[in-house]
Amino acid sequence: MTSAASPPLTSTHSMQNGRKDRRSAGLPAWIEILIVAVVYCGVTVIPGNPLPGPIAIAVCSMIVWGLLRLRGESWKTLGLNWPRSIGGFLKAAGFTFAVLLVVFLVGGLMPFVTQRIFGVAAAPEYPDVSTLGRLFTLLAIAWSTAAIGEELLFRGFLMTRLSQTIGLGRIGWGIALIAHAVIFGMLHAYQGLSGILLTGSIGLVFGIFYLLGRRNILPLIFAHGIVNTISFVALHIQTSAV
Repeated sequence: MTSAASPPLTSTHSMQNGRKDRRSAGLPAWIEILIVAVVYCGVTVIPGNPLPGPIAIAVCSMIVWGLLRLRGESWKTLGLNWPRSIGGFLKAAGFTFAVLLVVFLVGGLMPFVTQRIFGVAAAPEYPDVSTLGRLFTLLAIAWSTAAIGEELLFRGFLMTRLSQTIGLGRIGWGIALIAHAVIFGMLHAYQGLSGILLTGSIGLVFGIFYLLGRRNILPLIFAHGIVNTISFVALHIQTSAV
């Protein structure tokens, strides 16, 4: 009596295993954070670097892309997802508007808070946008490295990898939210205490909305870019009228 032979593994099954293997590859989350942190700090202290922050973000974004590839992932893994329907587009637009309202509210209140609690007056360093050429240059930098780069790097990559390193489910995400906001604020230490508190608070707002939006980072990118655009255009109008 002969027994029936076991069916061979299908090609579909092999492909699924291959995808799982690729996704399980890559470096541990904490090592990825360390690599990006070292590169970021290294780029910002290069002598003669005209744009330390934007260049560091651009370089680190390329490194993060490579790390994602090692994991068999893409930017979509960090939340860069375009709406697939009109309803999704409207929802994203409404979410972007909500982020804008809260960011402008926090940005308006923080100078009073820092003055009242810490006795520190805000002393922001305004960029030179007196000419249209400078304005458009700064807008290009603001949208590419600030809006897109910072959201992918800090909200997408850093928060995600911190939560993976910490574990603990939602508690880990909460710790990652606060930790990333502190880091984001400290990177603006050159603006003084008021700058640290302001940017840290805004980073916290963006991080909260990142979680509320089920880690969809696209509305945050648009909100970030719109905030910078409004600020730079208003500053240009003010300085060019003087």
